[in-house]
Amino acid sequence: MEVREVRNITFVVEEEEQEEDLLSFANIEKIPDQLLPPEALKPYVLVIGITSAPESREKRDTLRKNSWISKIRNKDSILYRFVIGNTKGSTTRSQALIDEMKENSDILYLPYFEEDPRNLTFKVLTFYQWVSFHNKYDGFSFNWSMRVTDDSWWNFDLAFPELETLRPRRLLWSKFPRNARVPRDPKNPSYDPDYDAELYPMFPARAGYVISSDLVVWLSRQWEGGWLWPYNDDVPAVALYLGTINPEKKNDIRWFVLESSLEQCYNAKTEVVLVHPLTAKGLAQREVDWMTCKRPCGCGAVAPLITD
Repeated sequence: MEVREVRNITFVVEEEEQEEDLLSFANIEKIPDQLLPPEALKPYVLVIGITSAPESREKRDTLRKNSWISKIRNKDSILYRFVIGNTKGSTTRSQALIDEMKENSDILYLPYFEEDPRNLTFKVLTFYQWVSFHNKYDGFSFNWSMRVTDDSWWNFDLAFPELETLRPRRLLWSKFPRNARVPRDPKNPSYDPDYDAELYPMFPARAGYVISSDLVVWLSRQWEGGWLWPYNDDVPAVALYLGTINPEKKNDIRWFVLESSLEQCYNAKTEVVLVHPLTAKGLAQREVDWMTCKRPCGCGAVAPLITD
């Protein structure tokens, strides 16, 4: 038997229940402070899951105060959560994370998973399960969900109005790379020994994608039923799962995944929906550049580095 304290609530997880929870990949009902309060049970256009880690407080605070999250924190039609597990090698939350959760009501803490790139599939599908769980309450609904990383800048001003014009049915919106090779090096965080093909099917950008609510609910049901194999890399995994129902893909080149500088994005002839990866400083600067000149990848004469 294990006694757990979650904020001010102490509850007990029997060994049998703990094993059952892990096998069903998450039982949100048994984590009392993870449920939405009654005032939050309402219709949403968009529910966002931002994958993060306990040690990434600087990026989370930057997003909250100086980047795109600052624009949506009080927007009634959007709900967001940073999705966080335990520090690698630990089975409990750090005091720093406990303090952050007291200061901010925007963290979905997953106590059964430690932070590891190979646990991303668990984290993302558990977030979908958390969102779908609230559907059984009167008043809660959503049209879209977005899975995005905490080092990504999302162009809310451009993307959200466009999202509201789309029909939320069997649709994925992202940039879809083709002919991506399956990593075979065990040192690669995306290494997946369980997928034996040479190439992945077309899948969304690892930085982020938008998914319609019906697909979220379908994934959640399959996941809770134990019908989905937990491949290491969550984004190709979602594409593999959804391949059986063949959803529509809105392939958008405006989702930028960068190398060492913002040159590709800076020189783009298109608008920019998403930029990734960025440092905390870069997350803030992209918002400043967007608000200054409507060019999130730099207003100056040359493209800045990602660290700028």
